[in-house]
Amino acid sequence: MLQHCRQLIMQIPGRMIIPFIHAASVDMDNRPKLFYTGSMTRVPQSLPEIRAVACDIDGTLYPSAAINLHCLDLLVQHPLLLSAFARVRREIRLLQQEPGYAPHSQAELHDLQHQLVARHLRITRERAASLVQSIFYHEVPSRFGHIVPFAGVFEALASVRRRKILLAALSDLPVHPKLELLGLDQQFDLALCSETWGRLKPDPLVFRQLCASLGCGPEQVLYVGNNPHYDIEGARAVGMHTAYLGRHRILADFTFTRWSELLQWLETLPSSQ
Repeated sequence: MLQHCRQLIMQIPGRMIIPFIHAASVDMDNRPKLFYTGSMTRVPQSLPEIRAVACDIDGTLYPSAAINLHCLDLLVQHPLLLSAFARVRREIRLLQQEPGYAPHSQAELHDLQHQLVARHLRITRERAASLVQSIFYHEVPSRFGHIVPFAGVFEALASVRRRKILLAALSDLPVHPKLELLGLDQQFDLALCSETWGRLKPDPLVFRQLCASLGCGPEQVLYVGNNPHYDIEGARAVGMHTAYLGRHRILADFTFTRWSELLQWLETLPSSQ
């Protein structure tokens, strides 16, 4: 039965699952592939001292397919809600590029989100709020206890901590429940959610606030992520250095497919400690 579910979930287009669970931040084709592709880059000679390393969570610290498998029942039970939520998160990413974008806090972002979901589903705002909070902010996070991080994640994070380099986690959805159930909450000095500022990645404000929270300039922070647009381009746009987990050939300081590769590279980086 489990094997049948695994086969089923791999046949479902990415737009049918991951955007709902991870707020349209990753698609099925962009999930990390754990095999060497020969695309690792050299350490740039101009890379300055790194004071902090910040990590995306979904698809970066653990395989996205794992949480999708454990949430397959939600797709079956709430297909219209999941579709509407994914659509709304995409709409918000477009709206936040406009000069008149209003939300500046999580509460304001959620209010907009509930209004848009209600409009798409033709239900009341109160009903939309109840459904969204129940599924995406309570039920999905509770299932992270079944998820195991990628091999090498613990070792890489521990190595960074031993060098007295700050560690931060950043996600478009609440961070603490996921990190705690993944067993990674003690590894990070900071755990931040982009919704705090009423925005979603790749909005520049999110990455600037991340750097400010770390007390670092963008050029002193390395950002690790698996989405070329939301993670890598977003971080680079404000001057951060980047490490990309994936197969695509994109402009990043380092590209890797295994966390053990990132660990080796991190140990070569200069730090301010």
